[in-house]
Amino acid sequence: RPDLVAEVRDKMARFDAACIGPWVDCLIARPDLTPRLAELRVPTLVLSGTFDASFAPRKSDLLHQHISGSQIERYARGGHLVCIEEPEAVASAIRRFAAAS
Repeated sequence: RPDLVAEVRDKMARFDAACIGPWVDCLIARPDLTPRLAELRVPTLVLSGTFDASFAPRKSDLLHQHISGSQIERYARGGHLVCIEEPEAVASAIRRFAAAS
């Protein structure tokens, strides 16, 4: 969705550049907690956008596979900002999930 891409780029352009470096450093240095996912004992809903280039769908599948009892919702037209790209569908999924939990 070109309109959404333009909106997000505009917002990101207003970020304070001094904050971006430390944020990226944290992302790079964070440990892999995949082995600990099985310890989660809370209802978990994984939302996955097919076109998410930052957090590929295979990573969402990995979360779902390792978190016992989790549910996954996939959005064929969604990317990394699926809650903005598909707000009605995401809200509906969250309501269903919360009602069942």
